[in-house]
Parts: sequence; C-alpha cells; structure tokens
Amino acid sequence: MISLITVTFNSAQTIRETLESVNCQTLKPSEVIIIDGGSIDETIQIIESFTELNIKIISENDHGIYDAMNKGLMLSKYNIIGFLNSDDIFAYDDILESVAHRFSTQKADIVYGNIVYVDKKNLSTVKRSWITGEYDQKKLSRGWCMPHPAFYINRKVLNHVGNFNLEYDLAADYDFILRALMMEKFNICYLDKIFVKMRVGGATNKNIKNIFKQNLQIANSLKKNHRKISFLYFFLAKLYLKIVERYKR
Repeated sequence: MISLITVTFNSAQTIRETLESVNCQTLKPSEVIIIDGGSIDETIQIIESFTELNIKIISENDHGIYDAMNKGLMLSKYNIIGFLNSDDIFAYDDILESVAHRFSTQKADIVYGNIVYVDKKNLSTVKRSWITGEYDQKKLSRGWCMPHPAFYINRKVLNHVGNFNLEYDLAADYDFILRALMMEKFNICYLDKIFVKMRVGGATNKNIKNIFKQNLQIANSLKKNHRKISFLYFFLAKLYLKIVERYKR
C-alpha cells in the first residue's frame, strides 16, 4: 500500500496531467496527499475533480517545498512512501505496481529508478536522461544520487531518517536520501526503468547561482554525514555527470 505525496502551489496548468498519470496507474496509491501552499488559482478545484483517487488535501501557508513535504510525511499512513512533483507525470502506467512488486518480492527497504527531463510543453521531447545505475556507496563522494521523484522508501526507513532538513533549501531531498543510504542497513533495490517525466526548469536549475548553491549544499551534506570529499574533485565529478546525463537520451 502506497502513500504518494505531491506539493502544489498555483499548479493549475500542470496538476491535471500529474493526477491523470496517477489515475492511470495499474496499481493506484492507497492515498494521495496534496500539500498546497495556499493556491489562488484553480489548483484545488482541479484536484477535487479526481474523485476516483483517495486524495487528502491541506491548503495553507508553508515555509517552502521541503516544509510542505514534511507535512506530507507526517500525514502519510501507509508502508511505502513516494513523491510526485505537481508538474511531473509517471512515464508508464505500471510504475507503482512495479515498485510495490520489488518491495514485496525482494523485501526491499528502498526502491529507486530513473527519470527523464522533458520539454515544458511537449512531454514527449526528452531533453536529458538521469539513468542512475546500481547503487554503490563509493559513488556518493562523486555527487551521485538517486532522483527524488524515483525514490520510494518503506516506513522503517522513514522512522530512522526523519524529516527533510530545512537548512538545505535547494538540496534537502539529496540530504534526505543520503542519510538513508549512509545507514548501510537497508536493502536497496534498483529498478532499471524510467519512473517519471520531469519538466525542465525547476527552481534549482533556473540560474547558475542556484545550481552552484545546490551543489555547495550537497557537498556540505556529504561532509556533515562523514563522507570524505575533495571539493574540487566533487565539482568536476558533478560536471561530468551532467554532461553524461545530457547525452543519455
């Protein structure tokens, strides 16, 4: 049984496509938790039109996307937990079924996969692919990580890791995943499948300043979690990973 968490704020232009992709899943989530930041457009009305889904909505002011995600975690009640951004869609109709199957058959604690970045208006146009590959903790010091929209955990992991750290306004998702991986006691399962189509142009990638700031936060998170890194090597490795991703289409 899956709890799916989505954060919205004035998301009327995209949230319908997002929820349609959820509604088309061969295994629907047991609950869809919508944490809305007080939208003044038609976001809430669109969400409420999806009566086929078990949707819980909270609409109120928050302190940013990670604060909203923490609210979603607190409200979630099922054993498998994942996130889907309000402008993303599932790439295939069997994603949640495939994820649940891995948790069940392989006794996984964490299941993760791949994503593609797509054009804002044409979701069939792939701009960049994020193909993660099998987990190897040695990759972490090179800036490797799973994409958050393709990262599912069971409640045991959540109970150990806790909430998103709001000190990292652009990299709390990375820090959250890193803390889970650093415990070295969870069964991690890679599903070599595109989970999500993610529109380009998020807050992190909107300018060079934010890209630099996010990577600095990632480097600080690595250091805080006792991963020995060379900052120069880290930034060069991240640049290499971005180049590789861009040509994996």
